[in-house]
Amino acid sequence: MRAHKSFILIFACLCTLILTKSGETNSLNVSKKQQSVSKRMSSGWVKFFVVRGHIFFPVYINKNEKKVFAMLDTGSQKTVIPINMQKRFGISSYGNPRFVGYAGVMNAKFSNPIILKIGKLNYRIKQPLLAPIDKYMNEIFNLNSPIIIVGSNILKKNIVTIKFNKKLINFSQKQVVKLNHKFVHFVKKKIYKYKGNIVINISINKYRNRYKFLIDTGDNGFCQLYPSFWKKKLKSLYQSTRQDSQKYENTNKTAIGQSFSDITKHEKVLLIRKITISKIALGGVPCVISAARFNGEGVAGSLGMGVLNKFNIIIDGPAHEMYIYLPART
Repeated sequence: MRAHKSFILIFACLCTLILTKSGETNSLNVSKKQQSVSKRMSSGWVKFFVVRGHIFFPVYINKNEKKVFAMLDTGSQKTVIPINMQKRFGISSYGNPRFVGYAGVMNAKFSNPIILKIGKLNYRIKQPLLAPIDKYMNEIFNLNSPIIIVGSNILKKNIVTIKFNKKLINFSQKQVVKLNHKFVHFVKKKIYKYKGNIVINISINKYRNRYKFLIDTGDNGFCQLYPSFWKKKLKSLYQSTRQDSQKYENTNKTAIGQSFSDITKHEKVLLIRKITISKIALGGVPCVISAARFNGEGVAGSLGMGVLNKFNIIIDGPAHEMYIYLPART
């Protein structure tokens, strides 16, 4: 009887030990899952939202716990911070440069380097600008929160990946998307950097020439044509697309939801029959003819969010490459 009881006791202890080990194993598996999730989050993926055709995402400045919103503007050479945020984030400044932005020419200050936290990662931004942009930005976007402009200078050492289909953005020093033949409309373009801006070659209509166009996520339109480049060619381009533009005017609405008459109030708009980016051809693209802020020699225009948000894009600043793709169809 005693032997029987001893056997039962030993058996119970063994079961307890097995269950304990099993629990430890399960707990270890959960821990690995958590580590996996943590690893994915630490790669820098951040959810963004779109306001009036512009990309916004949360950031933190100089380890401050108060969140602010950043707007990605690859058409801006510098990262710009509202000057009224200088004391709040302990930013020191110097100089008195002039800044040409959304509200025209304004006085600004150079800032010492800042730490910009996006997701789980920190980025050191050299010489951002402090400018009185807060009033203008709040009037336009009405976010009830401080807004900074993240310019193309963040791409000197980083790669930005924008998944428009999932509204995710990532800044990293390595490729985070494995590019392969399964992607639809996959093209690779060489980047030309002009005065800190990102420029690629595209074709217009049936012209054999390739034209340099600025990639501008700060423009919510489709594209702009710079008169300083086109000059006499602009007249012939206008005449060749006049009938298309008139047909477009009769529809009274553009793909971005604005009436054609609203767009053409202050600026002329041409409907370009076809814009080709490598093998990708886009038909019926409205292009604004305006006195552009960007006066770079040899740059014909810019592509805005109206074109870019049709795809997912990767801008690899260090490698001077840009990828445009769509996920594989299921």
